[in-house]
Amino acid sequence: MKIKEIIWFTSVLMLGLIITVVFFGFDDLISNASIDLNIHDTYFVMEGLSFLLMLITLLFFWIYLIRMLVVNFKILTVNIVFLLSAILILLFSSSSLAPLEPRGLIMIFNGLLIMLIVVTCIKTGMHMGLNK
Repeated sequence: MKIKEIIWFTSVLMLGLIITVVFFGFDDLISNASIDLNIHDTYFVMEGLSFLLMLITLLFFWIYLIRMLVVNFKILTVNIVFLLSAILILLFSSSSLAPLEPRGLIMIFNGLLIMLIVVTCIKTGMHMGLNK
């Protein structure tokens, strides 16, 4: 892994940690405190660490999706980090952490995410010379 990729990786981790600390405080990450989110008529209670993991996963997904598209799937490390974050999002969205009501939307989202994972694997294999 090149130094540039290590810098990108740690920068995304630090960004997620900074966003979580700014919005919810440092005490929620250290103790077993919970984060209370009130969205419309629904009240969500989450552990601070769970929220941090989901936020960092989403940051990795979007930042590395943009990087992967800009470099046209040519950097293997970017593709692998994107694939791992996409698989984690797929696991988060299909687990008990996801709300139960819009199940159809979650299934459509998961289908699109699986297609994106397959296309990324194919394009990565093509650029790494694995299609011979």
